[in-house]
Amino acid sequence: DGGVTVRVDPAPGFTALAKDLVLQHHGVPLLIGNPKNPNKNPAAERAMQELSSELVTLLLRVVRFPL
Repeated sequence: DGGVTVRVDPAPGFTALAKDLVLQHHGVPLLIGNPKNPNKNPAAERAMQELSSELVTLLLRVVRFPL
């Protein structure tokens, strides 16, 4: 068939398009990704993991050694 499927992340702006009448009329289905899917963007997911870890470490230092 060679049809088109549009893959999007689960952001509210994209999930609202799932019921878009124009897209449905033209037979364009949306494939909405799962939140927290590490395969979606592994570089971004890893960066978020590292940032979270650093924030926890920083918070522990602040709590143990208040200024």
